[in-house]
Amino acid sequence: MAARLLDAAVSLFGDTIADPSSPVARAGVVLSLELGDHKRVIAFGTSQNDKPSSLSFRYATATDDTDPMTLLQALDNGSATLKGSQFHYQTLMSLLRPAADTVPDVDAIRNGARTLCHDLVQTYGRERTARLCEMVEMSVWLRPFAASERQVTITPTPGYEHVPWRSEADCPAREAFLERLVDITEEARQLVDGRLVPPAYQHDDRWLEPGEVPPPWGRWTLFKQGAFLERRCTPFPTIRAVLANLQATGRLVQAALLVLGPGERLPLHFDAASMFSSWHMGLVVPGGCVLDVAGIQKHHANGKMLAFDDSFYHCAWNDSDQPRVILSLWVIGSEFEDRELDPLQTVLQRTGWGGW
Repeated sequence: MAARLLDAAVSLFGDTIADPSSPVARAGVVLSLELGDHKRVIAFGTSQNDKPSSLSFRYATATDDTDPMTLLQALDNGSATLKGSQFHYQTLMSLLRPAADTVPDVDAIRNGARTLCHDLVQTYGRERTARLCEMVEMSVWLRPFAASERQVTITPTPGYEHVPWRSEADCPAREAFLERLVDITEEARQLVDGRLVPPAYQHDDRWLEPGEVPPPWGRWTLFKQGAFLERRCTPFPTIRAVLANLQATGRLVQAALLVLGPGERLPLHFDAASMFSSWHMGLVVPGGCVLDVAGIQKHHANGKMLAFDDSFYHCAWNDSDQPRVILSLWVIGSEFEDRELDPLQTVLQRTGWGGW
């Protein structure tokens, strides 16, 4: 299926789509898949390993509740049509991992979802897992759902109205970070004064030595997949200590220091998992650093927390001549009760959502 989508993109945009460095490939492509009156949108771009023959792709919002799998199968057998348009964002994650060259096995995917729901109920009880099972079922189109305007999500949270921006007071560790802001900021300066060089965002497992050229968009990951990356945390003891308290609440999903170079702009994009939110705390922030979520802009600033739902279209830029450093957290919000946290972490681990 990935190869078929690539062929369709090449026919629409020419061979430049096969060059990962081309503007078309960097921007990403949206294909509108139509079968009669039914329509789905498929967004894709080159995968993280920059091999254009293996595309990451995932499904976006729909105009009706028709099963996207049905449409993909119709594409494969020739009964559906593809129309395309360039859209300025990158697709960085894949709903189906790895991207397959054949039509997805609908029954296998849905049976996997049913098994997960069964295991959740058996382990945690029906009362603690009812909403989570709904979300799992929506993610494989066993239940229809409608996303909010400018939102692209694999599943919304039942009983919760998703909005682009959240109240910064909703972050459970905000006060703890502010209390130790001076020490935290000094630690963050290591990423801009040459003592540490962050790896590129999509290759954050690599180590760069002092003196190497920093990437335009860097990420120093501190916590993911339920554990601290201790070697990465060593230069940041204060940040790690505060993150440990946040982890103890059961709401921390991922934590990283993000470095955006001077004059850099991140294209419009989205992250489809909406069961947690993004929290950005400004640590080393020059003027001219902006975050745009669903068309609403806010400025980063030192010590300021910005909280948003990154399943909405968003982008960021740094118009200064200095690098910008923020602490980025993925945090499970207050829309989930404490009793739902353990089963939700299990869902994240089993599905791969949240960087597992």
